[in-house]
Amino acid sequence: MVTPKYGVLFARDGQTISYNFTFPNVPVVLTSAQVNGKAISSCAVDVEKDKFKISLRDDAGNPVPSAWVQWIAFLQDPSLKMVGGIIIASHGQHISFNLPDYPVIITNAQIGGNALISGAMNNSPTGFDLCLVDSNGNPVKNAWLLWGAIVPDYNLNGFKGEVKLLSNGANISLSPPFSQSPVYVLSAQPGVIAGAVNNRNDGFLLSLIKHDGTFAQNVWVQWLGFAGLTTSTQTTTPQLSYTETGSGYGPDISLGRYAYTIDNGYLKAWVYAYAELPKSDVTSYLRVINYKQIKINAPDNNFYNADLSITVDVKGLIAKIDYSLPVGASDTQYLGRVGVGIVESMMPLDFKITLGTLL
Repeated sequence: MVTPKYGVLFARDGQTISYNFTFPNVPVVLTSAQVNGKAISSCAVDVEKDKFKISLRDDAGNPVPSAWVQWIAFLQDPSLKMVGGIIIASHGQHISFNLPDYPVIITNAQIGGNALISGAMNNSPTGFDLCLVDSNGNPVKNAWLLWGAIVPDYNLNGFKGEVKLLSNGANISLSPPFSQSPVYVLSAQPGVIAGAVNNRNDGFLLSLIKHDGTFAQNVWVQWLGFAGLTTSTQTTTPQLSYTETGSGYGPDISLGRYAYTIDNGYLKAWVYAYAELPKSDVTSYLRVINYKQIKINAPDNNFYNADLSITVDVKGLIAKIDYSLPVGASDTQYLGRVGVGIVESMMPLDFKITLGTLL
């Protein structure tokens, strides 16, 4: 199983966006975009196994220099209730598939690298009819269509979503919320551009713009939210290597620094953490004092939101340190060193934690 990849970024029209991953086959890429709280048309162009370009157009069909773009890339897997494709299609065309229940269907389309306005009509477990128009509301033939039909099942595929009659400015709420920052991709019809504004873990504000530039009211909207698969559905585990570099006394020779300091009578023992996200693999290194237990849980092998838990033993004191390690992102590789510390005093449980300090 290949888990979907996703991201949110402020992108330029025509910018190449990387998944930071190479799919075994060309994935389906679903997008939505907005600038200054107003939805604009978007579509992935020149989709490859490791990247795509983004097309951004306003309601008049003009290029938009830059906007907030949200994207999800996935391989269809009927066992996970996810199907989709990249095809040449026309307005009114019926697209067929087979799913066990009614799906949420997101569509994007383009001709010559110019994003169009599209949406799914007449959803069913076996297909949908395509609404595809240009910025003047005229039907379009023979455009590149990227479509995804997904039955939201958070425990199975990690998606939340709905199909609903909505109006511009609606506050979309969901419960329970995502446990980490999600992305939202949307479609609407007839002839309406949809976008999510002010993402929250429990929803977003809805922007709906007609092809004539006015706000849309009471139109059919379909949206999908995704923030990675839950831990129980992970199929890969990041590999972790560690080196014990001290017992709390003496220098950390590897770093050329002492592994402890004395401050106002307190013994401060530090854990030095170092992690990197290469293009084709995930490798992490930790140097610790009195190694006891190290665990990294990085959903989808993406360290952008990695939860790092370290248990260290300093003179009998055991403390657990939990924090987010911001050393990866959807389209850029980062390298960082994080130092966190615990302080032992005369009271066994009286210690302080400094989280996320970049060295």
